[in-house]
Amino acid sequence: MNNPNRYEEVPQKENVFAKIFKTFGRYLKNTFIDFINSFKYNNMKLAAILFALPGLFLGFFMFAHVPTIRNVQTSYKEAIPGTDVSITAALNAETSDSTDYTLTLNSYTINDTEYKNVVLVKNAVDTSVAGFDQSINAVDGFAQTDKQTTQLPKPKVEVSTINNNKDVFNVKLTGLTDEDMKNIASFSLFIYEVDADTKLNYQIMFGNKTGVVISDAEAGYNATYNFLNKDKQYVIVAKSIPVDKTEFYPSDLSDPSDAFSPLENGSGYTLQQYVEKSTSYIKYQGTYSAVSADGYSTSNDDLKSLSVDVQASGNITYKVGDKSVDARISGTSTLSSYAQRTVSIIPFDFSGIAIFALTLFGFLSVFISLELSKKKNLGSVIKAILITVVIVGVGAAYVAAIVSTGNAIESGKLQIVGVTTMYDTNCIISISTVIASAVFSLAGVILAFINYDRTYEKVDR
Repeated sequence: MNNPNRYEEVPQKENVFAKIFKTFGRYLKNTFIDFINSFKYNNMKLAAILFALPGLFLGFFMFAHVPTIRNVQTSYKEAIPGTDVSITAALNAETSDSTDYTLTLNSYTINDTEYKNVVLVKNAVDTSVAGFDQSINAVDGFAQTDKQTTQLPKPKVEVSTINNNKDVFNVKLTGLTDEDMKNIASFSLFIYEVDADTKLNYQIMFGNKTGVVISDAEAGYNATYNFLNKDKQYVIVAKSIPVDKTEFYPSDLSDPSDAFSPLENGSGYTLQQYVEKSTSYIKYQGTYSAVSADGYSTSNDDLKSLSVDVQASGNITYKVGDKSVDARISGTSTLSSYAQRTVSIIPFDFSGIAIFALTLFGFLSVFISLELSKKKNLGSVIKAILITVVIVGVGAAYVAAIVSTGNAIESGKLQIVGVTTMYDTNCIISISTVIASAVFSLAGVILAFINYDRTYEKVDR
C-alpha cells in the first residue's frame, strides 16, 4: 500500500562550473602525466626540448640585445705622450670678421727641425657658424656677424628650494644692472649632473633642445625638475641672450650654481660631458696655413707645407706635405693639442651580425629539434651539431665584443656619452640569454648523440 508521506530522494545536480573545473583539472593532470611518461618511450625528447630553447631565448629577449649592440665600440683614441702643442688664438687684427682667428703654435717640429712661434692664418672664414643657435647650445658666446661688437655680461645663478614642493626650485639670475637688462632678450639655462667620483659636470640633454629659456631674471624661474634622479647632485649654468639685430652677442656661460638635489625620482635623460661640448671650438674651425715662425718665413719649404685643419668638435689635423697627424684640442682661452692614436678593441662591429645569426640559427634549432624527436637518426644529430657550433662560436664572439668594450669603459680609456658602464640591465640580460642558449644547445646535442637510434634506416617509398 502506498504511503503518501513517503518521498523518494533525488540526487542533487553538480554545479556546472565545478564540473568544468574538475574536467579541466583532470585534463591538465592527464596531459602532465602523459608528458612525463612520454620521456620513457622517446629518449630523444629531452634532447629535442633542450635544443629548441635557444630559439625561444634569442627571439624573446631582442629588447635587451638592441640597446646592448648600440654601445659596442670597435676602437677608441688615446693621447700620445710627448705630443703636446701649446696654441694661442687671437682675432686677426687685419680683418673685421669675428670668426677670423690667427693661431700661434708655441713650438712645432717638422722634419726634425723645431720651429718656434709658428703663425697660422685661416685660409677662408667659415660662414657655417652663421646658422648656429647659441641660445640652445651650452657654449660660451661669440660674435657671428661684423655688427656684433659687444659681449653681454654673464649672470650669476642662484637656486633655492620652494617649501612644500619636492621637485620645484626657484632659479634666480643676479649680477646684472638695469642697463644690461635693456639689451638682454632672454636667458638660457643648462642643467648638469655632478659626478660624485670625478667631480666633472655632465650636461643633461632634453631631446634636441638643451637650453631652457627664461625671460625675467628678477622674478626668477620656478622650474619643476621631476626628471632628475633622487639623491644626485645637480648644478645650473646660464647665459644671457641679446635682443635681435643689435651690437650685442651672447655672454659666456656663467659659473655653476651651488649644487642641489631633488627629493623624488623622475624619468630618464642622457648625459653629455661638460668638458667636451661638441661645439666648443666652432669659432676656430677652418683650415690654416703657416705664414711665419721665429727666424723663418713661408719661403721655407717645410714651413710652407704645414697646414692645420680645425673642426668645431675640437678635433685638429696637422698636415706636412702628404703626412698628417690627428690631434685633439683642449682648453678655452689658451689652447693646447695632443696627438691621438687609434686603439682597436675589435676588428669591426660584428655584434649586430652576430645577433642576427644567433636568432636565425636559434629558430632553425626549433625545427631541427622536431626532427630529433621524430626521426632520432644520425642525420638529424649532425644537423644539430652544425647549428650548435654556430651558436657557440658566434655567441662567444658576441660576448667577447661586449667584454672588450666593457673593459675599455671601465679603464676610462673609452668614453661614450651617457654610458658609465657597459654592464647595465639590458647587457646582463643579453649576455645571459646568449650564454644560456649555447649551454642548452650543447646539452641537447650531447644527449641527442648519446640517445640517437643507431639502427635507423631510411626506407625508399
